Amino acid sequence: MKTLKSIEIHMIQAVPTVVNRNQSSEPKYVEWGGTRGYISSQALKYAVRVEGEGLGDVKAVRTKFMVGVILDKLKNTQGGDAEIIKAYVERIFGSMKEDALTNSVFLGEDEIQRVVDFIDGQIEANRLEFSKAKTKTKATLEDAVIKMMIGELSNSMSVEVALFGRMMASNKDWNVDAAAYFSDTITTHNIVPNSDFFTQRDDVSNGTEHIGDLLNAPAVHYRMCSVDMGQLERNLGGSAQAAQAGVARLLDQVIKTLPKGKSHGKFGHTLPGWVLVQIKEGAALSYANAFIKPVQNNAFLFENSVDKLEKHILEQERVYGLAVPQRFVIAPGREGSTLVDTLSTLPEVIAALGK
Repeated sequence: MKTLKSIEIHMIQAVPTVVNRNQSSEPKYVEWGGTRGYISSQALKYAVRVEGEGLGDVKAVRTKFMVGVILDKLKNTQGGDAEIIKAYVERIFGSMKEDALTNSVFLGEDEIQRVVDFIDGQIEANRLEFSKAKTKTKATLEDAVIKMMIGELSNSMSVEVALFGRMMASNKDWNVDAAAYFSDTITTHNIVPNSDFFTQRDDVSNGTEHIGDLLNAPAVHYRMCSVDMGQLERNLGGSAQAAQAGVARLLDQVIKTLPKGKSHGKFGHTLPGWVLVQIKEGAALSYANAFIKPVQNNAFLFENSVDKLEKHILEQERVYGLAVPQRFVIAPGREGSTLVDTLSTLPEVIAALGK
């Protein structure tokens, strides 16, 4: 039985504003050893995938409007007839409502190009049939052909698809098991949101056009994500080199990105003050339980959060007899760590992941 290798990324990060809010534009919070703020995993993954500098050369697109994407790329379209394209898209990806798929699809650009080439070839091969048809909505594909074709068209080399996976209920042949695991962040301490009262002024009359208030909650967050390297390699066609490059790029983007909620008026993009990267055999592990008992919110909040987490990790390893993994700690401004002999820089860790 092959042993699973996991890459874990744990972070302590001070964020001076709320970067991910609920439907009422209020801070997200949960009762867990007190009132804790959090940033949702979905928002974090979106930031990594879209807000940063990208995860690789092959980008990915998540959309319901695949007909429009294909029309933009397809040159041979029977005079630009969207009805034929729509018919093929519906057969390949599932039901549609008007010009949109019922459910979004998440495809690498390499897969999209193969779908474009396939549909282009089908249109050319059936041009006479389409010209005789009373309507141009017939997609001449048998179910067996669709199944075989999807097997040939899927399997993207997009690191985004390989890491985050995809599920298509309408056609399971497109499914990809995610290699990355993201958790919601959790504040290491209890939060008490404060109200920021604001007014909108009229430059000409010098009067007040609008008044309101916005809740804010500066906090220190514990963040965690991990990557199943075996799954990532399988998702990338068995390429260990592509998997290593992908996880190194993920580390860089996870550290450097945050959601941008209310960023025009409440900009709070920071970098983590403490990062632990672990390369280990076996399943990944979250250390969130270190903070069930909240850290006291005072001038030493950040330092105490780091100290408490490091102590928790060492105690977990001692009590449960856990093997000490290969690990790196990035901690700007700190003199050292109880987990490692020497602190690392991000470029040093990225280089180590590539070995």
